[in-house]
Amino acid sequence: MVGLKLGISAALASAVLLSTPAAQAQNLEDILGTVVQGLSAQQAAEQERALWDAVQKRNTIAAYRSYLDDYPSGPHAQTARARIAAATGQDDAGRTTDEPTKGRTGPVAAQRLEADLGLSSSARRQIQRDLTALGYNTNGTDGSFGRGTRAAITAWQRANRLAQTTYLNADQISLLRRQAAERGTTADRDDDDAGDAVRGSSSSRSELSLGLSRNDRVRIQQQLTNLGYDTNGTDGLFGSGTRRAIGQWQEANRFPRTGYLNSTQVSTLRDQAGSRTTPRPGNDDVEEELLTLNRSERVEVQVLLSRLGYNTRGTDGTFGSGTRNAIARWQGANGWPATGYLNADQIRALRKQGGTVSGNEGSGSSGSRADESAWARATAAKTLAGYQDYLDDYPDGAHAAEAKRLVDRSIAEYADEEAGLLPDAGVRKLVEARLQELGYNPGTVDGKMTSSTRTALREYQRRNGLTVTGYGTQQTLMRMLGSL
Repeated sequence: MVGLKLGISAALASAVLLSTPAAQAQNLEDILGTVVQGLSAQQAAEQERALWDAVQKRNTIAAYRSYLDDYPSGPHAQTARARIAAATGQDDAGRTTDEPTKGRTGPVAAQRLEADLGLSSSARRQIQRDLTALGYNTNGTDGSFGRGTRAAITAWQRANRLAQTTYLNADQISLLRRQAAERGTTADRDDDDAGDAVRGSSSSRSELSLGLSRNDRVRIQQQLTNLGYDTNGTDGLFGSGTRRAIGQWQEANRFPRTGYLNSTQVSTLRDQAGSRTTPRPGNDDVEEELLTLNRSERVEVQVLLSRLGYNTRGTDGTFGSGTRNAIARWQGANGWPATGYLNADQIRALRKQGGTVSGNEGSGSSGSRADESAWARATAAKTLAGYQDYLDDYPDGAHAAEAKRLVDRSIAEYADEEAGLLPDAGVRKLVEARLQELGYNPGTVDGKMTSSTRTALREYQRRNGLTVTGYGTQQTLMRMLGSL
């Protein structure tokens, strides 16, 4: 951990030492980009040391041989062989330093093999494009191998009956490239889709350049849902469910399957979905009116939605904007068009999911249940964003004081982490400049990390599936470096 922090800080500090602002702008990507490979090597070294420490504590023949399986030529390999020989009276002849890599399928060894390839950011993006073309969702093609890419690699390895290590070796990369080339949907070239604003930019940058608002994103999720592609909700947050739905829609319409949209695709999606994409009065509200729900039944709907985690902003039997939004989010999560209006089948499904509502469950009781449900979600997530969401929904809730305490503690921890990684204003300015380059608004690039910078960091973290903190954490900076 310390080595990783030092690596990030050193890379950023070296950029600050560049002689002129122009030189900083020109060389920042080169300097930051090269640190990623070094950080991977540091991670591998730390894992090797941790494994060796564990082996020494166990001090068994099996433990030493396990170490040699992953590190046949590691820094402690000779010691491991000597201890095996001392215990057995035999030389561990079967474990030589010249052992071929074939058969070394342990995760640590696999990670080391991939790190030794020294893959450039361009090579990593090509691997992500190849996986995407073959139908494996990498959650982006930005050159950063996060959870989505690792899951895609594992799924591809499983499908090809290879050891599921989540890491690639040279032979596997060649096989992947051949398979993708045969599919004929990807090539190692610039992305020239008609909607791309900048030639050579990744698909994710193309979508970023569209400047989609939260309402735009909700509308896109509704359009996809209405066309039969499940986005796992219509809340304006493009998570793995939305990315998967976009990819499926792209594939069905013979676009490259990237999981990200460009302007041409947004227009096509809108044309296909037509007028069915917004919650509106029309057949949907007529269907609901025909149900002739009385006040107690409307309260029941609100209570059930609240139980399931969809905040209706009250359980008074009045279907205002809070209830309509809750209905739409529940509909989208269950594969129905997110209209915000209910029909008979949906009410039956809602009752089945939410259970029976007792006669004395009114606004007070349901409010308490919803409060407890929201707090349960926050404590299960154990994240700053989770506790802040609880406070946003229930500022005077039963657990508001505890949530505020946990928020304050988390902020202090993240602030300390950021202070260690970004120790001076010059280094912080580079982070602000990087956010600005990626299309976010950090405010004035002055190294002061103002509220505008915090907002930009939160939005960057949210869009990239990171822990939302608003601070320059190690996870966030690694993602920024890996996307160069």
